[in-house]
Amino acid sequence: MEPRRYFFIPLLAAALILFPAVLPAQVTQEKDPDYWYEKGALASVYGGDRLAVRFFEKVVSLDPNRSEAWFQMAVSYGEIRWFDKAIEAVDHAIELQPESGLYYYGRGRIYLMLGAEDKAMADFYQAAELGNRDARRYLARREAAK
Repeated sequence: MEPRRYFFIPLLAAALILFPAVLPAQVTQEKDPDYWYEKGALASVYGGDRLAVRFFEKVVSLDPNRSEAWFQMAVSYGEIRWFDKAIEAVDHAIELQPESGLYYYGRGRIYLMLGAEDKAMADFYQAAELGNRDARRYLARREAAK
């Protein structure tokens, strides 16, 4: 009878060693904004913008100062044509990082889709001033077309 009792000790030790290593890693991963950002980016690339929005919302709930997550959320909102939400998200990104020409250019594109050309042009000029190449190209083509 003695040997049977000791048979379970190695199994118990193995379980204690393996499971604590796995479970905290999963919990840590779910609290890691980078994990959710990568999932959002992947969903967005494959056209799952509604899902991407949920992942980017998770990012900003964990790290509200992550401007690129707010911007990517705005892009995904724009893709599903929820322009009011897109404007709110990109405004938040600009508030966090006002020196980003990309963010102004993105907001300008959203304003164009909304038909707010005056606001769009103001953002394109701001983006160009901040060094955004896409805004500069857009403005140059627009000027050449006149």
